[in-house]
Amino acid sequence: MKTCFCRSRHGRSSATSMLGLVSAGLLLALSQVLAGCGSVSYGADDAATTIVKQAAPTTEQTVALTGSQLGDAAGASWVEAMQKLTTLLSDRPEVTTVKTQIEQLKEEHVQTLVELGRQGAVLDTGEKARMSAQIAATLEAAADEDWYAAYMELYKGYAAGD
Repeated sequence: MKTCFCRSRHGRSSATSMLGLVSAGLLLALSQVLAGCGSVSYGADDAATTIVKQAAPTTEQTVALTGSQLGDAAGASWVEAMQKLTTLLSDRPEVTTVKTQIEQLKEEHVQTLVELGRQGAVLDTGEKARMSAQIAATLEAAADEDWYAAYMELYKGYAAGD
């Protein structure tokens, strides 16, 4: 399905649609993290596993992450994406000039969040709850940050067609 970014057909500006698309994509990915999407098995224990690349491209090390650590990572990815989006749009460019950058930003962070969700899927119930709580705390804290207020102003401005 192709996304239409035209104002005349749907009554919304392309900028508003793009901002909404990025926000929705990131929130969808976060909801998948919270739900523990995927059924991936990383080992016999209930700890999630991530691969950390070392300096040599063929060397890998396995590191078990707790639910709180996965929640921190998911929250940090969302915050980073939203801050980068806010910076990218801070001078209120025409969306057509930054559309590719916005789509790349979204894709990068959605992939990160989905992978974190897969890792969270193998956690035990208590660790999943800690992961969810950490993500929720990050989202709640963001609402009090200056960058989030700036993002909301940008969104309102693009939505109003300013």
